[in-house]
Amino acid sequence: MPDVHPRRFAARLERALRTPTTCAITQRVHLLCRVMQRIQVMRPIDLFKATLFCGIAAYLVYTFPTLSQGIIIALLSLLWLSYLRSTVLRLRQR
Repeated sequence: MPDVHPRRFAARLERALRTPTTCAITQRVHLLCRVMQRIQVMRPIDLFKATLFCGIAAYLVYTFPTLSQGIIIALLSLLWLSYLRSTVLRLRQR
């Protein structure tokens, strides 16, 4: 499905669903579109924080390569172990 702007999608869907029984569905679609638009907005402060974090991370990685590699490997290992734990717990529930 091609990327369609949420407002255009909501308008098309609203035209397609113009019956009295689908009023609640149309309202939910409008609410979903508003939520999607709010999520997709990146404020300038968010961009500044991301740039600052990436700059500091790059500086530390290039300044202390051995230590940085160890920290990166440790973080990825913790991420992998947490994923493994959640998978095992989900399989046990079945």
